[in-house]
Amino acid sequence: SKDAVILATSENGAGGSVTVLGNRVGLLDNSVIDASGGTDGGTVNIGTDQNAATDITERIHVGHDAKILADAGSSGDGGTVSIAANNTQFLGTISAKGGSESGDGGSVKITGKQSLVFDGLVDTSVTNGAPGSLQLDSTDITIDDRSTDNWWPEEFLSGADSKGTVTVSALENISPSTDLSISAESSITLNDLSGNALNLSQQAGSKVSFTVAGSATANE
Repeated sequence: SKDAVILATSENGAGGSVTVLGNRVGLLDNSVIDASGGTDGGTVNIGTDQNAATDITERIHVGHDAKILADAGSSGDGGTVSIAANNTQFLGTISAKGGSESGDGGSVKITGKQSLVFDGLVDTSVTNGAPGSLQLDSTDITIDDRSTDNWWPEEFLSGADSKGTVTVSALENISPSTDLSISAESSITLNDLSGNALNLSQQAGSKVSFTVAGSATANE
């Protein structure tokens, strides 16, 4: 939906829970889902994956200006955000920060079983606590410098082909206090990176892992 606003916030307690289901789900324009809390952040689930008991979500598009929030208050843990479909395009912003005084970072998982486009911002930063986490999951993952500026959500949600891409800039802009996990069932390909380098910003204490059941390839 365009410019939709869904609130499940709490000033004094933990954030609430938001679930968005459907065969094709679009968060377009300035849409906002906010499950932030005065203590812990809440939970946001968009779509379902192959392991779900309900019908699988076919396509999810989160646009450049859309935001999903599950931040903690002054003392609390960041919330949990899950986005899962057969084909997922994530271009927006997720914030699941730990408390401003204390608390751990939140947990974010973005799955595109058949294809995954990731060119957004994820912030699970902490002031005084354990790092949050971001997991990207697909069958095949290609990391390159490809721009997503000209991709049209209406065409994607209507069934147009989508080549999975995880952009270098999105990975390099992930908050430093975030554990990053990239996992693929078949392959991970690093494709013609500028300067032949991927400069992640993860700081000491944060973890980075690339896991593949098939093969990993670096193309010059």
